[in-house]
Amino acid sequence: MSKKNFQPIDLIYRAATDSKVHLDLVECLQENINENEKEATELLVNHLKQSSKISQQLFEAQQQQLMYNSLADQLPFSIILLDQSADVVMANQAGLGLLGKDGIEQLPNQLNIGSEKQRINIKKRLLELNNPKCQAESEALLLEDTMGRSTLALLSPIAEVRGKYSGHIPSNAIAALFVSQQADTSIQHKKLQALYKLTPTEAMIAGKLSEGASTEIIAELRGSTVATIRQNIKSILQKTNTSKQQELVALLLRSPLALNSAVQFNKSIQFNDYTLELNDKRIFSYRVYGDPKKTVIVLSHASLSCRYEAPLDVDSLIKNGFCLIVPERAGYGYSSTPVYKNLLDYSADIEQLLNHLEIQSAFFAASLAGGPYALGIAYALPERVKELLLLESFAPDTDMGKIEGAPFFYKYFPGFCQKLPKVALYSMRLTMFEFKRKPKESYKHLLGMFNQTDARTLSNPLIQSQATEQAIESTRQGVEALMQDIVLTSTDWGFDISDITAKCHIFHGNGDPVATEFSRILATRLNNVESHYKKESGFADMLYMEFYNIVNSLNWHNH
Repeated sequence: MSKKNFQPIDLIYRAATDSKVHLDLVECLQENINENEKEATELLVNHLKQSSKISQQLFEAQQQQLMYNSLADQLPFSIILLDQSADVVMANQAGLGLLGKDGIEQLPNQLNIGSEKQRINIKKRLLELNNPKCQAESEALLLEDTMGRSTLALLSPIAEVRGKYSGHIPSNAIAALFVSQQADTSIQHKKLQALYKLTPTEAMIAGKLSEGASTEIIAELRGSTVATIRQNIKSILQKTNTSKQQELVALLLRSPLALNSAVQFNKSIQFNDYTLELNDKRIFSYRVYGDPKKTVIVLSHASLSCRYEAPLDVDSLIKNGFCLIVPERAGYGYSSTPVYKNLLDYSADIEQLLNHLEIQSAFFAASLAGGPYALGIAYALPERVKELLLLESFAPDTDMGKIEGAPFFYKYFPGFCQKLPKVALYSMRLTMFEFKRKPKESYKHLLGMFNQTDARTLSNPLIQSQATEQAIESTRQGVEALMQDIVLTSTDWGFDISDITAKCHIFHGNGDPVATEFSRILATRLNNVESHYKKESGFADMLYMEFYNIVNSLNWHNH
């Protein structure tokens, strides 16, 4: 059925569960809605809010299950199912190992872990759990082994096991004993402190939350009050820029301290994530590949991207004496909101970052929408910019949608965001939740925003994996920063690029007519410029596959 047969409201609700129609929805709204029709616009916004809520609920339900799976992957719990007599009636493989059993055929068996006193207390607790008149709640335990070492365990009603244990649950099982097998957590806590500027107490509490412990359990473990723990959690939420415990735990499980990182980078590549508290108390996050004392390249990421943006051959940069720093603009990843009001706001943040790292000057690079921000830095901080590399960067004063052969993004998104900002915001939120829920399927369809050359490169499995993670992480705080990027880079930039004195290298291919026009405009207006044409290439190929070769051709080693 043709997309023209669907009315906007129909497309709005289909988009809540079907990523295939997102581009159709944007095109339909852009072409059929008049910004002067306020009542019609508000009606659409309300429908988009409702559809977005549906998509968000589906996403959060999926995240809850993924959270359980992540916990199981990262903290290999022994799961031991008990009957009312404290006999072990079933266990997972890790639990059998803890009990010293070769297989489930050796069950049932009397519980043989913990001290005798602890086993007596467990029996008493099991009687309470088996009493239908008692309100069953989980209870934290510190089980001691024969060496006197303590292990965190959680005794839970059998009803709480479902979703965390996929094996057979015997009918006489009334409780589950979850025993953490995680080794020394001090390293994890130190990483938490460094990454989010937490106190040792806050790091310990955040770690326990990520293990599934409740505020009551943590209070008991620390010999503190629940009110005190909640006050600590409030501080943790502020420092990690999260709004609720579930969001915090999800962040911790995706963060670099996690044992199974969400992004599988080359193990040989050294990188670290940092946050900097700016003068106005905002948090500015950035990733560093290599040693900042070497030749520094600061990469200004594109829209729908973040600190994860890096070439696949970043190890070649590091081995040849370069350091790559990828900051996140306001509202992306871990960098605090509010989003920027103009392009030059980013320059002020970069100046503080360079001062913090004691970097007098650096090379700068950018692609697509990152280009205007990098040019803003060259304009505002001429003494800090050695040279600038632009990979199919946007150009000022260009009506992207009117360029013949413009890909979907240029044709629809800038005008859509300027013309119908509220409609655009909520439609992008809707797309965000569906993308996070079904990233592989959504990614495939969103490739339709790009020209064929870039879409082909972005389909490379290695690049697709990284680009997907970039997109998901970029919208950690929502889509406001993404939308503001589109608006700021497609309207008046607020500065004249002809005043830029740093040498600018413009690279473009022949796959995208908009990129070709951008490069022509930049080459005409910039005073100190070199243009480089790469046939059969686009920004994706140049950024992910050819970045080191391009940098090497510029002879930046010898500056």
